[in-house]
Amino acid sequence: MGNFHSYILHAIDEVNKTITCVEKINYSDRKVLIGKNSVLDSLNQINFSVSLEQKLITEENLTLNIFELLNETKTPLTAVNIEQILKEKFGKF
Repeated sequence: MGNFHSYILHAIDEVNKTITCVEKINYSDRKVLIGKNSVLDSLNQINFSVSLEQKLITEENLTLNIFELLNETKTPLTAVNIEQILKEKFGKF
């Protein structure tokens, strides 16, 4: 069993494989990943969300739709607040 932090890191790593060195993101960044003013273009927002959702399903059997989460929270999502929201929603880690 992993943890939300490692799953988010995995999703960030997957996105970083597809973007330039200047654009690369890291976990400590409080840059918006999903939502208004995201540092990621729409395709990479989808890539990030799919990667994270797949990791949650395969490792924890948890189903999540990041874009529904965005609608629920009404706030742009950073790596830091995604982890906090996942902990509140699933209470496992």
